[in-house]
Amino acid sequence: MKNFIKVKRTNNIVYVQRIKIYYDSILVLGLLAVFSLFTACQSEPMGNVLYVAVNGDDNSKGTTIDKPLKSVQKALELIQQRASKEVEDSFEIYVREGVYELSDRIVIDNRYNLKSLRIKAYNQEEVVFSGGRSIEGTWESKGENIWEIPFQGTINQMFVEDKRMTRARWPNLGEYVRPEKVEVTKKMMSFADSSPINFTVTDQTELLAYAAWHFVRQKIQSYDPADNSIHTKTEIGPECSSTKLMPNDRVYFENNIEFLDSEGEWFLNEDTDVLTLYTASDPNDTAYHYAVLETLFEIKGDKSRPITDISFEGLTFQYTTWQFPEEERKGIQAGFWGTHIGEPVFSPPAAIMMSYSENCEIVDCVFVNLGEGAIALENGVNHMNIENNTFQDIGSNVIQIGRISNYIGEGHPLHLDYKDEEDAPAFNVVTNNHLKNVATVDKGGVGILIAYSNNNKISNNLIEEVPYTGISVGWRWGNDGLLTNAHHNEISYNEIRECMQYLSDGGAVYTVGNQPGTVVQNNWIYNIGGSGIMAEGIYADEGSGSMVISNNYVHDIQDHDYKGHRNLWETMTVENNGCTKCENPFNIKNERVRYSDFPDNKPSNTTIYGVQSKQ
Repeated sequence: MKNFIKVKRTNNIVYVQRIKIYYDSILVLGLLAVFSLFTACQSEPMGNVLYVAVNGDDNSKGTTIDKPLKSVQKALELIQQRASKEVEDSFEIYVREGVYELSDRIVIDNRYNLKSLRIKAYNQEEVVFSGGRSIEGTWESKGENIWEIPFQGTINQMFVEDKRMTRARWPNLGEYVRPEKVEVTKKMMSFADSSPINFTVTDQTELLAYAAWHFVRQKIQSYDPADNSIHTKTEIGPECSSTKLMPNDRVYFENNIEFLDSEGEWFLNEDTDVLTLYTASDPNDTAYHYAVLETLFEIKGDKSRPITDISFEGLTFQYTTWQFPEEERKGIQAGFWGTHIGEPVFSPPAAIMMSYSENCEIVDCVFVNLGEGAIALENGVNHMNIENNTFQDIGSNVIQIGRISNYIGEGHPLHLDYKDEEDAPAFNVVTNNHLKNVATVDKGGVGILIAYSNNNKISNNLIEEVPYTGISVGWRWGNDGLLTNAHHNEISYNEIRECMQYLSDGGAVYTVGNQPGTVVQNNWIYNIGGSGIMAEGIYADEGSGSMVISNNYVHDIQDHDYKGHRNLWETMTVENNGCTKCENPFNIKNERVRYSDFPDNKPSNTTIYGVQSKQ
């Protein structure tokens, strides 16, 4: 007799119950089936297999390894030609080593009538899908470490040997100035002792600021050296937030040639089409890259017909760009940005975007040098598996589950739950991934975001070097207890360190809203902080309720191991943290805030946390 799981979805909540069945009579048949499946998996690919290589030919059939196609786009075109309207079919695309520069995003949808599709690196070869280009031409020396090259187009990122370069900024990387006075509605800030250099403002010059939990990027209108003040084109910071940019927040300026004074800094003059680089070495001896695409792959099913069983295996996704839109990038929360209440809110796109898809997976892949996010799961993505991947130098939110964008919030500027619970992503797994150097462009981004989504499991991930929150769960602020599609999520066995390095009011794990069935347990959290204020280990923010927070080891935290703000206190279980079995009593700071600092212990066995060796 064996336990099986039965899932029932009722009234916006998914209930999980165990049922028992007898299976002795089918044991032999089951073993034979498993053996047959095992032997089939050991054989060579059979059936609908296409091969792609950088030296291939798109005029070939691509059905043999010695006569491959040149592009995945052509492989998909052939699949579409062979697609039957009556019968769904399965295909495999094996990609040989090399760099494949994409001219546009690759969209996989129901026109291919797929039963399944696997895109895989052949024989573990190094395959790179790139949204970037190389800078072509000859650099000309202008003296004093200044080099120029003609360039037509736009660049907001440059890379050398897979390392992100710094766009001309002042003060230089790692340094900041702090305003003495900020008048938000007057669009003005002034400086005292740390006054800016005297510079000429252009249409390209930007203000960037770390403001509480916001990261702000907006255009500068003018600079007045007489009183050391700047004026911005629009109000300073996100107008829809109660907290904006304040005196003593960290500020710097970017994208002006007068800031070009450090090794590796660069600037593109969009009026003269001249790209300028500051370097002591000859740049003609080095390869430089820039990004042109926001998204590399889009998996797009329909609500009435989700696309199923799409898998990416052993691939590298590199170089995506980010946009500076008309509304600017005034961060509100977790990479989302907007302006006024009643106007649209936006969220970062990703290298791989997915909607209305089921039973898909991304495994053994590498995501690197991205301007926005890596993976975004939107409406109707269920039973997705994201496993054994490496994410490094990701511009904003690395993995988003329940991404929505370009919407107007209801009441709160960020609130807009799915009207149909079937649209809410559910039962997705993110496990055994390494996330490092996160939110390198938008410092308000997070490692993993679960918004209006349920029954997801986030386990055994290593998350490190994050300017704000490591894992963020929930998307409703306020303590009214209203239930949403965020519930029954599991955050377990993750190793989370070096978060909250720049911003404030967040934590290694951040929760918000009433989330029945959500558990944060058996995580190892340490070395959190470095920002101004309020850097917590586990931060249960407004309305957090109906959750269990237990058996976590949390130490070396800037502020508190656990902090609750306007929680539904009677529904929260916080116990056995920092120990095998103990109480974690609350200290009452005020009527809104309680905190608990757990026993300052490290786990006796650290190997069970974070990334596990692949079996």
